[in-house]
Amino acid sequence: MGAWQDGYVIDIPYVAGFHRELAPGYLHLLGVLMGVRPPAVADTEFAYCELGCGRGLGPLLLAAANPHGRFHGYDFNAAQIGQAGRWAEQAGLANVRFGAESFASLAAQGETTPQFDIVVLHGVYSWVSQENRRHIVSFIRNRLKPGGIVYVSYNSMPGWAAFTPVQRLMRELVIRRPGRSDESVVAAREFVSRLASRGARYFSANESVTLYLEQLVDRNASYLAHEFLNEHWEALYHLDVARQMAEARLQYFGSATISDNFVAMSASPEIAAMFAGADVGMAETIKDFSVNRRFRRDLFAREAAPLSGSDFLAALGAVRLMLTVEPEAATTTLTTSAGELQTNLAIAQPVLERLKQGSVGIAELMALPALAGLPSELLAQTLAFFVESGQIHPMREDGAADSAARALNGLLIAEALRDDSVRYLAAPAIGSGVFVAHGEQLVLNAVREHGSENVAAVRDFVWARLKAQNKRLINDGVPIESEADNLAETERRVGNFLDQRLPLLQRLGVIAWA
Repeated sequence: MGAWQDGYVIDIPYVAGFHRELAPGYLHLLGVLMGVRPPAVADTEFAYCELGCGRGLGPLLLAAANPHGRFHGYDFNAAQIGQAGRWAEQAGLANVRFGAESFASLAAQGETTPQFDIVVLHGVYSWVSQENRRHIVSFIRNRLKPGGIVYVSYNSMPGWAAFTPVQRLMRELVIRRPGRSDESVVAAREFVSRLASRGARYFSANESVTLYLEQLVDRNASYLAHEFLNEHWEALYHLDVARQMAEARLQYFGSATISDNFVAMSASPEIAAMFAGADVGMAETIKDFSVNRRFRRDLFAREAAPLSGSDFLAALGAVRLMLTVEPEAATTTLTTSAGELQTNLAIAQPVLERLKQGSVGIAELMALPALAGLPSELLAQTLAFFVESGQIHPMREDGAADSAARALNGLLIAEALRDDSVRYLAAPAIGSGVFVAHGEQLVLNAVREHGSENVAAVRDFVWARLKAQNKRLINDGVPIESEADNLAETERRVGNFLDQRLPLLQRLGVIAWA
């Protein structure tokens, strides 16, 4: 039996991130698109659990944005989730609970923990021991409801094959260096980069490793420590994960990275022909080799009823969508995990034009004259790519003015005056969270104090806070040095925010004042 932390980095907190794929409405749409009847999450009570929730921002935002859900976040590190619990209490969020529990203790509790419709794990499964994976599987086997779904993400093979020895080298370097993990991991990364630059043959024989090391230069040190320094770091094969989840009576039904579900976007026609007769696990493995995949977001279900024919059309038609970008920024050229994709303009343009007018149900889109007679599968595919690109999102029609979300966002926005590490706010219109940069949160503080009409006062407020935090604006990758230039650039960005971004945040329900 390992120690409580069992080889996991605990001396520094994990980054306060949020992942839209974990939102209940997003998962619901994915289930429908993959032909699986997902748990009902629209205006009905459901139970949701995140295992290894880190600093707890995910359950916190989702609870604020989905008042019908009951959210539970578990992490073994009580210090990490302590602030989330305090924010929940201050915001009056009665539908979220946090617990400082190891996977072993959760698995041992049996009937004392609730049963869940949705269980999610992000950034956990590849970073814990095999023993802890068994505890996770046991928890899911005992606590997931029939018809429930599970999201599990992990570093995958074969994409990590070349970098695995470098991860081992970095960890061994850090073990031998006293000090904080975030400081040590930066030193280890720099050592490895020097080793590569001085002609070590491993790196010349594995060009992709050198390229990846260059990408790591700009990554947050806390992220690097939690990504690479855990004792049980392991990239996994999909087949192995699927077999482990089968022990919890789960079946794989698709990827939360939408484009990964389309064979044409994961394999050439010549490789796709090799799928003939392959079972699901083998087909996914061939796809992973085809694109050298290094990260997977797998979806599993227990006893989920299939959607076909009229059931599929009804479930799809009931979904309502809205733009999550400024209307002038919407484009038919989409960025997906498979790269840049040009959509079918005959479908995409009518969809975008309607969405620019306001939210719309998919049933209404199907009835548009420009899309009359279009097979529902083609429309669903186009909408799926729009969703993956971050331009549209399934929505909660009654969620634009949830008081709990407003209260929580007020706390998080105020926190930006002291700390720049929380960069997401609750968006009740879509039942999710949205990225709001630190500078944008400072603008929201200023707008709350001075109003959106007083651009000069907002500019001065924002620049004073940035200056107090010893920050400078960056333009084209270069810091702006003079105070006058910083002030002018601050005014330009404030103006753009007030004209474009602020109206969008209001439509998303992020704020209800201006």
